[in-house]
Amino acid sequence: MTAKSKDNPNAALALIEPNRYLALEQGGRDIAAELAEILGGAQLTQFDLTRARVPGGGGLSWQIVADPPDEIKVLRGVIIYQTLQRAYWSTTFEMSHGGSPPDCSSHDSNTGYGTPGGDCYTCPLSFFKSDQRGRGQACKLMRVIFLMVPGERLPMAVTLPPTSVNSSKAYLLSLTSKGYRYWAVETELTLRSTKNEEGIAYAVATARAVGALSPEDAERAHTLGLSLSKHINTISTDYAVLNETPA
Repeated sequence: MTAKSKDNPNAALALIEPNRYLALEQGGRDIAAELAEILGGAQLTQFDLTRARVPGGGGLSWQIVADPPDEIKVLRGVIIYQTLQRAYWSTTFEMSHGGSPPDCSSHDSNTGYGTPGGDCYTCPLSFFKSDQRGRGQACKLMRVIFLMVPGERLPMAVTLPPTSVNSSKAYLLSLTSKGYRYWAVETELTLRSTKNEEGIAYAVATARAVGALSPEDAERAHTLGLSLSKHINTISTDYAVLNETPA
């Protein structure tokens, strides 16, 4: 069977087989209830989840931060929640060795907390050419994707650095244009290599829809994303993600 877009009936995605995703078998409310009990009022952070990040040097395999660590060419799953966030460090990666939290951060890319804090849109550190190289933003914009993967009840946190924000936005907008919700499709995430103006290679994330959930499973995925979003602290302190992808 296939699911067709109401805006583009010629674009069809194959329906995903039932029970492919363990997280959908019970629904998001049950998982959220378990998390509330386990966390005892605390929030779930990205560092509590299996994480995937873009490698340095233009590598084409995702780095899986888990125990044990791993690498994988293709990530496939359902995006149940995604958010834009910002982080600013006053010291360089070399000086801090990547171990310090950001001086200012924003979980929604709108309001910063810390120093200098305030409105992100009017903050000079969010302007292009404000970084030390006079090219990018000193306060980095990232997209965090929470990807439901087969065989796991909790999502994987995929952090996309500034160089992959536009490509991910283009994908999400293309789904909207075709009449799909991002939580209603199975997404495949891969990497392509490119170079900056100085000839330094880095990888950019690319995404495409490869399957569709049934209406019932799509609703469960949406419920799961909404439920988990209440327990997830999306502020990232993973400075390595930013250091490994030059603008």
